[in-house]
Amino acid sequence: SAEAKYTNEIPYGNDDKEIYWVLGDTLFLTEDLFDPIKLLKNHLSTNLYYRLNQNDELSVFYDYTGGNGYAMGSLGPQYIKNLTNHQYGVRFNNLNHSIRFTSRNQRGNAVARNSIAITQVTNRVLDGVIMSVSDASEYYSDDAVGLSNWLNESKSLSWDQALDTYDDVDSNWWLNYNSDEFMIDYQYNENITNRLKVVSGFDYEFKFPKTKRTAINDIGESPITGEMGGSETKESRYGIYGQLDYFIDDNYSINFSLRFDDHEYYGKTLSPRASLVRKNFMSGTVKLIAGTGFKAPTLFERNIYTGQKGIAFGNEPDYPENWTINGVAMGSGTGFTVVDFKDENDNGIYDGSDIDSLISSNFIAPLELEEHQSVELAYTGVVNGNNLIEINLYGGRYKNFKGTLNPFAVTGPAWCPWTQIWPLQSDGIRQVNYGDELVVEDPIPAFTYALTYENLPLDVMFYGLEGGWKHLVENFEISTNVSYFNDQSLIDKREKGKKYQQYINELENGLEFTEPSDSIYSDYISYVNIYSNTPNFKGALSVTNYNGFVDKLSSTITLKMTSPFDFVSGFFEATEENKGVIPASTGGASWFRNPGQIGGQIYGDFDMNYRYSDQLNIGLSIKNIFKSEAPTIPITPQIPRSYSFEIGYRF
Repeated sequence: SAEAKYTNEIPYGNDDKEIYWVLGDTLFLTEDLFDPIKLLKNHLSTNLYYRLNQNDELSVFYDYTGGNGYAMGSLGPQYIKNLTNHQYGVRFNNLNHSIRFTSRNQRGNAVARNSIAITQVTNRVLDGVIMSVSDASEYYSDDAVGLSNWLNESKSLSWDQALDTYDDVDSNWWLNYNSDEFMIDYQYNENITNRLKVVSGFDYEFKFPKTKRTAINDIGESPITGEMGGSETKESRYGIYGQLDYFIDDNYSINFSLRFDDHEYYGKTLSPRASLVRKNFMSGTVKLIAGTGFKAPTLFERNIYTGQKGIAFGNEPDYPENWTINGVAMGSGTGFTVVDFKDENDNGIYDGSDIDSLISSNFIAPLELEEHQSVELAYTGVVNGNNLIEINLYGGRYKNFKGTLNPFAVTGPAWCPWTQIWPLQSDGIRQVNYGDELVVEDPIPAFTYALTYENLPLDVMFYGLEGGWKHLVENFEISTNVSYFNDQSLIDKREKGKKYQQYINELENGLEFTEPSDSIYSDYISYVNIYSNTPNFKGALSVTNYNGFVDKLSSTITLKMTSPFDFVSGFFEATEENKGVIPASTGGASWFRNPGQIGGQIYGDFDMNYRYSDQLNIGLSIKNIFKSEAPTIPITPQIPRSYSFEIGYRF
């Protein structure tokens, strides 16, 4: 099978808004963040099957994906060009055994859409001449009025101009995605008796990326410092699992499974899971399931090394020295130590408390395994022959959830305005070290806007209920489902954290305490910006008519709705409390403005399909009938009303 797609991306919806980046003087983008991005995708999937005998089959497969476009990441859309992804392998399977060998290699270049936006506003065009803001500042160094006029009259580069000139700017580089991966998985199943079934197997995975230090901290020349460094970055993991299914009688069965994983970085873990099944219960089946699972942060998340040079700058005489901020995302494989100090010997580096004065320090822990413990009670049954009912009650405990890529410090002296994103006393310096040591010889360079992935300090219980009903008659089908999600445990801890934050603010500013007793909530301060990012209520209704109005015509209308909810992820906030605010950590980019809560609207689709003959069918769909913004999350394109028409022919 093959697919080819070429399209302009759907608009972000900024036609009636100013899109700007506050970088020194405010610089404006003259076009939508999404409109200019042209998507090109080619996909090919092939399989060849050879039956050796009645039970044994051998197959080989090859998949190819290539093109240009974007993928969403923690910091927004990532533009990808010249992507080629090859996956190929061989598989053997029969009634009891299945083994598969898979190899994948990926090549491509990528850059954050924000980085291209910076290029667009900091390299501007006037009368056909492209000039950077820094060059213009130097050119008009003795003519403030001329510089102001140039800034006002020049325009940000177009998307195509920015792409054409992106490589010409010393501060820019493309992330080089060059990785190889090899996997083996095997599974064996056997009915030991008519009541006992065994399933077991193993899987192995090996990853070996080679980005030349443009995307992760492997061997290569740093595009940020220009220095050689990094280390060979590769990783392997294997897992072994077993499962027993035992049918006690015609009504009851039990299941138990155990998985053992050995991760090259995280070591050994055990994941147990058990269930009890009761059949023929009120015309259906009841299941009770409990288990524990783990998820390891990826190699990329632990070793990321990329960013953007020159995201902000300042010059003498406004500051004691010229400075330029570089944004750098770094993997937290060993963690980081943030050190605030007074530099008593004026060498710019913390040399210990016997030489310099330590103000404070904070350790950013390495990424840990995510853990999820869950229990679930589910019922599925058919009532009166034409009503399918599903009910699912669940509860879970979540620990160590991995967050998005987030800034955690700006290094340098306190007179730099960017260090004050996290307040620093006027005569202080902020330093960031790799690892947990306070004194190191080679800290992260000054004027670095440092970002990393961190585990969310999450240790909370969630509960929920999901239910569905489907009613079938000769010409109609009605289907509805609802769900309720209870995150009150997280809300309570977040509110306690906010109370302690207010207490600290009042303490530091010498204000009268609103609630002195809030000092007891210090353990909850890390929950302040943690949200479940999901609605408490959601539901859907679908009605389908078969041949009821016109012979051979089926039509379906689907309605979906969620309750309004807060969403916080990385730089992106969509909350009721901070609606309209641009977070300081974004550097003043207008598209990070908090739009308010998500959801609370109805989303509707209408689909028709006409079977003209046994060979020919015709379809028409209208998506998002009401032009709802309900499913739109921050910095994603608003979903417009759209139409699709299709013709299918069976040979």
